[in-house]
Amino acid sequence: MPFSGLKRRGFRVTKLTIPSWVTQDEMVEYVKMVTDSRLTEDEIKGLLADPNLEVTRIEQSRPPFDIAHLKDLRDNAATVPPPFATQVWNFAVAMAQFAIDGFKTVTRDEYETRITICDKCPTNRRVGWRCMACGCILAAKARIRSETCEDGNWPILDTKTSEEKSV
Repeated sequence: MPFSGLKRRGFRVTKLTIPSWVTQDEMVEYVKMVTDSRLTEDEIKGLLADPNLEVTRIEQSRPPFDIAHLKDLRDNAATVPPPFATQVWNFAVAMAQFAIDGFKTVTRDEYETRITICDKCPTNRRVGWRCMACGCILAAKARIRSETCEDGNWPILDTKTSEEKSV
């Protein structure tokens, strides 16, 4: 159970292929980067320490950049919205849920709480008035009671309060 994060999702890692240019010190960061993992450093270290893990080193010349550069590229990917088709799908699903919920909106306080959370986005996915996780326009999304934050940052709403006093 060295990789409990993946084990919870039904996966078990048995093989890992790593380029020869990745040093032992860079291995944890490399695994985190290529798996786009939300696992902790300790979980990845546990994976790498597992005696049953088959690690293959492939011969590859060192690229003209390092792990830190790759990490910067990965981190900046949060500033790119999802593909247009995904945004259209997200919008269609949101509108269907909004209709099912009776076109109810949140209170002014709930709206301001949501926008404040987006202003200080812990995953740094807000760019201007858009969320790069889903591609939504935040001013509209934050008003709809049935909507949630893609990263789970918005508080769960008390539906009675929202029903009685909507914006």
